[in-house]
Amino acid sequence: MQRLDQVNEHLRTEFSAILPREIELPDDSLVTVTRVETSRDLQHAKVYVSILPQDREEEIFSYLVKQLPHLQQELVPKLTMKFSPKLSLAIDEHAKHASHIDALLDNLSEDL
Repeated sequence: MQRLDQVNEHLRTEFSAILPREIELPDDSLVTVTRVETSRDLQHAKVYVSILPQDREEEIFSYLVKQLPHLQQELVPKLTMKFSPKLSLAIDEHAKHASHIDALLDNLSEDL
């Protein structure tokens, strides 16, 4: 595994652990950290999340963005890196696309 892949996985694991501990989300919601993409210079990292239910995605995402400085502050001591990258959040469109394909396949199998 290359260094950048290791950094991405470490950030994903640590951010995933901090999120439910530090942020109080509505009981009927689920936020999953799907992947992290860190710049080659390790100065920036984009954290991709999947949010359910999708009808509250915008509301929950906005809340997460507001809480990002706090999450970053909690993350820094967990990292084994000299410098911690500046985090940004993004909604993982791949997860939405996969859900849509699953729904299509379910409908297809029901029709058969």
